[in-house]
Amino acid sequence: MNQIKRISGIADEMITILLKYQFTQIDISVEPLSEGIRYFFVQHNNKITQSQLDELLSHLNRTRQLEYETYYWPLAGETTEDMSLSVIGRMINMAEGWIEGDKFYLILEREN
Repeated sequence: MNQIKRISGIADEMITILLKYQFTQIDISVEPLSEGIRYFFVQHNNKITQSQLDELLSHLNRTRQLEYETYYWPLAGETTEDMSLSVIGRMINMAEGWIEGDKFYLILEREN
């Protein structure tokens, strides 16, 4: 899977997951960094609870494993939400999220 497919695939999977939390408006920014990529998601009219956020981050903050993106993800196809989160968590290096007012913020970073 080439780099562009990985970048767009992670964004697509994350948007699909976030839509399941009854999100009404999601803004996304994908920013190239000198050593990788940063995804920045903002959800307006937040419906996610702090416990849901904590669970989301626990799935996303896993140790990156290159074999997931090279071998497993292209073969996985449609998966459950927990499985998608776990796979994304193994393809990124860091996830950070917080709730501020009626907005939910999520940052994912992935090194090259």
